[in-house]
Order: sequence, then structure tokens, then C-alpha cells
Amino acid sequence: MGAARVDSKGHAYKGSQRQVQTWVNHHPDKLNSAILRELPLLAASEPQITWQSPLRNDHYREYRDAAFLKQIGHPELADRLAEFWPSRGPVWDGFAT
Repeated sequence: MGAARVDSKGHAYKGSQRQVQTWVNHHPDKLNSAILRELPLLAASEPQITWQSPLRNDHYREYRDAAFLKQIGHPELADRLAEFWPSRGPVWDGFAT
């Protein structure tokens, strides 16, 4: 079995997973600014970007399937997702609302 990629709290040791965790938890304003610079139509709507994952206080959890929909406030879409996407679908490295 290979070496663990994360510590007991879910914090990644290296790689892109670690980078996403660092930006979301330690530099969200800089990350949000960079996103909005690249998405001018979104920026024009003056959005409030709130990161939902991977958060340190949630053990850097990455969500999928119905758990993802619940996090973004749309659990009612779980049945429709199941019709479209097989279970154990993509795991979202990070997401914001």
C-alpha cells in the first residue's frame, strides 16, 4: 500500500490537492479576485464567493453526489443527478457558492 496523501485531519502533504486547500483556506480573497478577473461576466454581477470545500474546519472534505448537492443547498436535485450520473461520480476538489 502506498504512502498516505493526507494527514489525520485531511490536510494534503503535497500536490494540487494541497494547493487548493491552501488557497481556499489561507488566501480566499486573492483566489476570488483571480477567478473574477478571468470571468468578467460573473464579476459584473458583483458576486459574493463563499467557499464550501475544501474547508479546514470540515477536515478538507471533498464532496460528491448527493452530499455535494446538499452542500450547495440543492438536495432536491439528488434524484435527477442519479438519473444522469452514475453513483460515485466526480469528486469536486473545491467549490464555492
